[in-house]
Amino acid sequence: LCPRCVHDGVSIPDLRLARARTQPEPGPILRGKHVPLFRDAASRRRQQELKAFEGRTIAHKERRGGRTMAKLGIVSYLGASSGIKCFEAKFEDGSHARFSSAEVRNKLMPV
Repeated sequence: LCPRCVHDGVSIPDLRLARARTQPEPGPILRGKHVPLFRDAASRRRQQELKAFEGRTIAHKERRGGRTMAKLGIVSYLGASSGIKCFEAKFEDGSHARFSSAEVRNKLMPV
């Protein structure tokens, strides 16, 4: 105890009683409600459609020095948790870029 508490007449049993009042009693163990991976069938279907682009080839056009150059790349799906730009393309020159699903659809090469 600090000297001020001793001067005020606070004892160790008083501290234990005050601590017991401030700390809550352990309650029953609550089990959380099951959270489904997909909110509904539409989001599950969309997820499957996006996974279908995995491994596909895209053609990305870039302007360099007034010339337009096309680069071929392989698309990989990063998952819904990565946001709007959920695809990453690795190009033949070693570079990579992230694209949205609409951008990938527009750049897809025929099978």
